[in-house]
Amino acid sequence: MTRRLGSAAYAIYAAAGHDSAGRHAERPSRKALSRFTWIGFDDDHNYMPGQSWVLELLEGARPAVRVNNWLVLQQAVGAGAGIAVLPCYLGDADPALRRLGAPLPEVTAEQWLLVHRDLRDLPRVRAVMDSLVRLFQEERATLEGARTPARATPAFSSA
Repeated sequence: MTRRLGSAAYAIYAAAGHDSAGRHAERPSRKALSRFTWIGFDDDHNYMPGQSWVLELLEGARPAVRVNNWLVLQQAVGAGAGIAVLPCYLGDADPALRRLGAPLPEVTAEQWLLVHRDLRDLPRVRAVMDSLVRLFQEERATLEGARTPARATPAFSSA
């Protein structure tokens, strides 16, 4: 059995006290964004959502700081080491971070529930499946980045 649970949105985040990233009279262009210090994944993890977007923005240059997991990336942003693309469910929930604009429409991760057909009718498996579906429905706004935190700044232009 295969069932789509939802989609996780991603956005650009900076440390809550990061002065330069969110205090512009105008929305920064992609060129202006490319001048910030970026944190991203190491070469072995470039398949992670948002990394191709960052590499395109940086015109193939590697981010200044590279990590190998989401939690380290989140902590590095919160410590002020640079800005990064993070899943909205991580970034929006962290008071040490500030979202810089709306979620990036071109960066999402579809979430699927896969269950072997021989197991899907077992009561304990069905209970877990139903709970996961319910959880994803209840937290849809969080996953899709629709709950804009008060510390967010306006969306960036894509020009």
